[in-house]
Amino acid sequence: MTKAMAKTLPLQGRAVLASMIKGLVGAPETNLAVTFADCGDASFHAKVTDVEPKQIATGSTTDITGAGHLDEDISGATFDMEMTGLGGLELVQNCGGDGSQQKECDIQALGVKVGSLTYKPITFPIKAGDITGIPTVAAALNSGIPAVAESTTTTLKVTASNGDKVFCVKIMTKAMAKTLPLQGQAVLASMIKGSVGAPETNLVVTFADCGDASYHAKVTDVEPKQIATGSTTDITGAGHLDEDISGATFDMEMTGLGGLKLVQNCGGDGSQQKECDIQA
Repeated sequence: MTKAMAKTLPLQGRAVLASMIKGLVGAPETNLAVTFADCGDASFHAKVTDVEPKQIATGSTTDITGAGHLDEDISGATFDMEMTGLGGLELVQNCGGDGSQQKECDIQALGVKVGSLTYKPITFPIKAGDITGIPTVAAALNSGIPAVAESTTTTLKVTASNGDKVFCVKIMTKAMAKTLPLQGQAVLASMIKGSVGAPETNLVVTFADCGDASYHAKVTDVEPKQIATGSTTDITGAGHLDEDISGATFDMEMTGLGGLKLVQNCGGDGSQQKECDIQA
């Protein structure tokens, strides 16, 4: 694990970041394009063929509804809904329950509430055939939400009371073209280039062995205990191995603040070097 050591952001940067977080940089309300994908397979009893509307706006609440075809009657069901943002950041978790009951779940970006998703109840039984208005999810999004909450994927799964899979749909949003005010453009450009006056950062390095009794090695140390941005540093481990190993594969991932995925799908032959991009 890495964590920034104490540093002070220059007053200019602090003021700009504060205004960006509060949505005061002059950014207008954002129109989000809505697309969808049915994520069920042959074992599901319904296929979602459409989702409306095709556009929603921040600063408002919009009912997003589905349509499709159901191949058998459903007398009752449960639902499970989650939302991820840019880079896989978890925005809505553990949102589920009785499919006949309404439930509101907060959308949170890095611990800050930026809106809510409300599952609208289904009236059972649902008869086999063409269906409309199922599912219905009310999306309420604050004005000036951060970019990580503009490009989202909401996955909604409904399971019948008897355990049968009813449907699975992914609803995606993405910001439509807009122009950032000149003030914001200049500030963001300078931040990206590292010219807002922020010094290079020293990061404290800590570690934890995450194996259990089934693993053949235990990591007892990692060095160095500090690294700096703007440089490349080898981080090495030490420990004890209880048997010879003739070959291996590896899997490596990195997450950042709020669970934001920074490195994904980085793995392969343990005897071969591999470089993986860190992307925020």
